Amino acid sequence: MTVLVIALLLSLPFVQLGYSYYASVSTAAAALVILLAGRVNLSKLRANFPLRFFASLLMVICTASYEGASGQDVLRAGREALAFFLITGCASWYLPSFDRRLAKKVLATIWVIVSGTLALVAIQAIYLRSHQYFGLPVELYSQNANTVPGELQLLYMDVRPSGTFAEPSYLGGICLSLLFAVSPVLQKKRSVQLLTAFIVAVVLISRSLSGILFTVVYLAYYARKVVRSPRLFYLLLAVLLTASFAVVFTENPISARLLRGDGGDLSITSRIFAPLEAIPTILSLHPLGIPAASFQEMGYAFSHDVTAEEMTHNGLLNLVISYGFFGFVLIGLTIYSFGKNTNGLVFILALSIQNGGFATVDKFVIIALSMILHNSFRALSSNSSGSSQRAAQALSMPHIRRTVGEHRII
Repeated sequence: MTVLVIALLLSLPFVQLGYSYYASVSTAAAALVILLAGRVNLSKLRANFPLRFFASLLMVICTASYEGASGQDVLRAGREALAFFLITGCASWYLPSFDRRLAKKVLATIWVIVSGTLALVAIQAIYLRSHQYFGLPVELYSQNANTVPGELQLLYMDVRPSGTFAEPSYLGGICLSLLFAVSPVLQKKRSVQLLTAFIVAVVLISRSLSGILFTVVYLAYYARKVVRSPRLFYLLLAVLLTASFAVVFTENPISARLLRGDGGDLSITSRIFAPLEAIPTILSLHPLGIPAASFQEMGYAFSHDVTAEEMTHNGLLNLVISYGFFGFVLIGLTIYSFGKNTNGLVFILALSIQNGGFATVDKFVIIALSMILHNSFRALSSNSSGSSQRAAQALSMPHIRRTVGEHRII
C-alpha cells in the first residue's frame, strides 16, 4: 500500500503526459487508484447506484442523439460517463490501515513535489522574462498539448510558469488538490503550515488566477471552521481582503491581467461570463447539448468576443454545454454526492471550474487520490484526539487513585 500511495503522488506532476489519451500516465494512475481503493472502497460505489448509473448512461444517449455525432463523440461521452460514475462514488474513500508512519511518508513525498515545483516555476519565470521556454517537450503531452507556448506566444504574449503541466490553471488545480489532501492536519502540524505557504507561493508565481482564487477560498472556508475565536477569523479575513485590494490596486502582473484595457482578463471571461451568456442560446437550439468536438469547431457562433473553444475552460458548465438540460442534473448529482463532506464539496466545485475538464480520467485520479488522503488524514487526526480524550477521562475516573504511602497508581 505504501508503494502505491507514493507512486500515485509522484505521478501527479506527470499526469498530462503520454503517447495518447489512453496510453498515458493518467490511465495507468487510474488503474493504480482502483487498486489502492480496494474492495472496501469499491463497495461504496453501490451508494445511489441506480441514480448514478442511469445518469452516466444518459450522458452517452444525449451525445448519440446529436445530429452528426461521430463514433469518437460517443466514445468520449462513454469515458466521461465512466469517470463521472467513479468521481461521484469516491467521496468517502479512505485507507483503513493509514497510520502515523504512512502519514509521515505521504507528507514527505508531498514536500518533495511542492518544493520541486516551486523551484521549477521560479526558474521558468526567469526564463520567460527572456522569452525562452523551460519545460517538458510538447510532444510528451497527451492532453492539452495545444496550450504549451510556441515561439510566437513566447515572443508576443504574457506566458506564465506552469511547472510540468501544459498550462498554469492545471498547476493551480494540482496545488489546490494537495492543499485539500493535507488540510485535516493543517491546524496541528507546523510543517504542514509551512507546506501550505509553499503551495501558495507556487500559485502566486504561476499567476494562475483560478489557482490563487480557489486556494484562497478554500483556506478562508477552512479557517472559518477551525478558528474558534470569531475575532481571530475576522482579523484573518480583514488581512486577506487588505492583501487582495493591495494586489488589485497596485501595479503588478496579477492586477495587469485583471484590469486590462480591453475589458478584462480573458480567462475570467471565457471561464464564467461568456459560457453563462451563451448557454441560453445553446439550450434553445440543442436541448440535449452539443458534443465537445463539434462545439469547439463552431468558432464565434455564440459570442463575438470569445470563441467556442475558449468557452470550454469551465468543467462544470461544460456539462451543460455537452449534455444540455441534463447537465444541470449532473451538476446536482455531483453536489448531492459530496454533500455530506462539506470540505470535499468546496474542493470539488473549485476544481471543476479549472482547466475545462471534470468528468475525465485524469480528474478522477486527482479527485480520488485527494479524497483518499483527506479522509485518511482526518480519520487519523480524529483517532489521535480521541485517544488523548480517553486517556484524560481514564485518569479522572474514581477507581484510579494514587496510593500516597506507596507512590503508585492502582
